[in-house]
Amino acid sequence: MSKAKVSKIMIWPARTVSLSPFNSVKLSAGVELQFDKPVTLKSKEAREALDEAREFVREEFKRQYEPYKGLVKKDK
Repeated sequence: MSKAKVSKIMIWPARTVSLSPFNSVKLSAGVELQFDKPVTLKSKEAREALDEAREFVREEFKRQYEPYKGLVKKDK
C-alpha cells in the first residue's frame, strides 16, 4: 500500500439526464480540496474532506436538477 501524501484533491463529476428520447441535460459540479500540510488519502482529515465534498456535489446536483424534474419522461 502506498503512503503517498496529497496536498490537493479535485472532484468534478458530471451526469447526463435523459429528459425525453431526443433531449438531455448535462449536470456538473465540482470541488477542490487543498490541505495546509500534505495528508495521506486514508487519513482522518482526507476522509472528512471527501465526505464533505461528496455531500456538496450531491446537493449541487439536486439543485441543478430541480428545474428539469417535471420534464423527465417516465417509462410506464
